[in-house]
Amino acid sequence: MPVHLAFSYDEEIGCKGAPDLVAAVASMPARPALCIVGEPTSLRVVRAHKGKVARRIEIIGRGGHSAMPHLGVNAVTSAARIAMMLEEIGAEIMRSGVRDDTFEPPHSTVHVGSLHGGTVLNLVPDRAVLEFELRDIAGENVKAAIAGIDRKIDELRKELRAHASEADIRVEEIASYPMLSIPAAHPAVATVARLAERPPAEKGVSFGTEAGLYAAAGIPTVVCGPGDIARAHKADEWIGLDELADAHGMMQRLADKLGQPAKEWVIP
Repeated sequence: MPVHLAFSYDEEIGCKGAPDLVAAVASMPARPALCIVGEPTSLRVVRAHKGKVARRIEIIGRGGHSAMPHLGVNAVTSAARIAMMLEEIGAEIMRSGVRDDTFEPPHSTVHVGSLHGGTVLNLVPDRAVLEFELRDIAGENVKAAIAGIDRKIDELRKELRAHASEADIRVEEIASYPMLSIPAAHPAVATVARLAERPPAEKGVSFGTEAGLYAAAGIPTVVCGPGDIARAHKADEWIGLDELADAHGMMQRLADKLGQPAKEWVIP
């Protein structure tokens, strides 16, 4: 039975390199019986993670001298208004949105990650850029949430243009990938747990991976790999040699299983 190693690019900025690869894998004459996405899970099988939509918002205002701010359109304060609007939407989702205690936090989230604008204090800034993301769990109406955000942005755009015809708000999607959610009883979970020689994780993870894309293409997929996500996104990000050795053992057991009759272990 063949084993395919699939290498993508730009996973960290939104799984940008995966869609074409996933489509190619899913279109093979024999669709894979199992996909293991090797993210840091302490080698425990994870069967659920949140989805994500990320957008960049560019605000175009009208510059001018800070002594006459009423003649300009301040792009930075407009961006700040959008940031506060997103904060309010996130708070509402936290209060009344779908909840799933297998995640931490147990609800969908809205996060503003960056806001840049202006050059010097005595100029009205004519441009600002804000980036935000929405991470969703199963059952959350993401389309409705994004549509609500778009409506509020449209309202602000009209307000800005009433002061300056050149004013604008431009929205660009920079990342989007689906959540992963497969049943705890799915054979893929037990199969990979046996290979890892560890019990499956009891909870899902809030970070995203390419696993949701493979699962959406009809390929049974779990997340399992060495390392700890708590060490990620830090200057001293690291993985232990003992963890690599454990992962090597998992791959060795997979290789050994490939020499056995398929009915002994392959997912039906």
